[in-house]
Amino acid sequence: MLLNRFVLLPLAMVLAVQVGLAPLHLYYFQQINLFAPGTNLIGIPITGLALFGALLTSMLGWVPLLGSLLASFTQIWLNVLLFIVQGIEGLPLVTVNMRPLPLWFMVAYYVLILSSYGILTGRGTDLRLTRRQGMNLAWRMALVVLLVIWTPLLTASRRRALDLYVLDVGQGDGMVLRFPNGRVMVVDAGRSAPYDQGRFTVGPFLETLGVTRIDCLTATHADADHIGGLPYLLEHFDVGTWLEGPDISTSDVFGQMRSLLGEQVGNVLAASVGARLAGMGPVEVTLLGPAPGLDDNDASLVMLIDHGDVEILLTGDIEAVAERSLLGSRQARDIEILKVAHHGSKTSTTEAFLEAFGPEVGLISAGRRNRYGHPAPEVLERLGAHGVRVFRTDRDGTIWVRTDGRMVRIYRFAGPA
Repeated sequence: MLLNRFVLLPLAMVLAVQVGLAPLHLYYFQQINLFAPGTNLIGIPITGLALFGALLTSMLGWVPLLGSLLASFTQIWLNVLLFIVQGIEGLPLVTVNMRPLPLWFMVAYYVLILSSYGILTGRGTDLRLTRRQGMNLAWRMALVVLLVIWTPLLTASRRRALDLYVLDVGQGDGMVLRFPNGRVMVVDAGRSAPYDQGRFTVGPFLETLGVTRIDCLTATHADADHIGGLPYLLEHFDVGTWLEGPDISTSDVFGQMRSLLGEQVGNVLAASVGARLAGMGPVEVTLLGPAPGLDDNDASLVMLIDHGDVEILLTGDIEAVAERSLLGSRQARDIEILKVAHHGSKTSTTEAFLEAFGPEVGLISAGRRNRYGHPAPEVLERLGAHGVRVFRTDRDGTIWVRTDGRMVRIYRFAGPA
């Protein structure tokens, strides 16, 4: 009875929460924490003590000496909780990284779970399973495990496919390209504040793809919302080539990034208009910008990704001046996919630019409810007038574009768009 009351029943409650929230956790973080049930079993009572101390402190903190004692009591339990979390975080195999889940998986998962309402019977803390209920639970859990294993296989890259992922890094830019020959390019990596997007978004995403080496790491320009996460990637991944434009900054994160380059990367390339990146298999990567003499946003790298009949244009934060430079150098051509410049700012994606390149799909990286008003209504109107189908990270989350050089498929992380 004591075993049921103090061990099995709390563990069952923790597992029930874990099972119920697993698909949502995978949707937002693409990870499963194998230590979560045990950690929660220990952490819940400690959290309760800390909350109890915080409540008493808020009520009686004004009392001399007693307020300090209550605050110290609360701090002790918070420190214990932090010690446990940090200790477990350092253990091997704490988390399993997974691919994004399609919508049908989440529906099937919850159907299996919710149809199992009659599995457990018993009174109070007397948890028992009949043989029939045990078999019922076993086959349902087996199906869930098969779904978890099968889904990454279904979403694995097909041969000769080019994958472009526009990551949801908030108000910033961060993209991953995986080429048909398996090589990987990362273009920007979001901000470092309020939290490091390289550590918490781009790095874990690369791990879900099984990536340990970044063949080409690229900084389109020196703005903090593009380079903030790059130092983490330089420190934690093997980087083959570093590609950068002429834009520089006096920011601390830029200085950190530059200091790491000499230590971590042997091959550093400065962007040159017309240059092509070698080694990407059947895909051609050509630099269309920046043109000499441009600075700030207009000095962003502009890359044309050409795979068969499909062309993708990555534009960094270029504005009207750089767009006119591209048109003046006669580099315009019909493209299929445009990474809309500067998060959809009204100073970019001009009428002339859209007329010259004629994109069919526009991808916008912007933060939810950002203070800049990105994407600007004027830009959305221009894109709509040109028949451009728009996908936005602030609305759609991370966007996945896959092409075999003929067909283009666009996915959200909850399934096909």
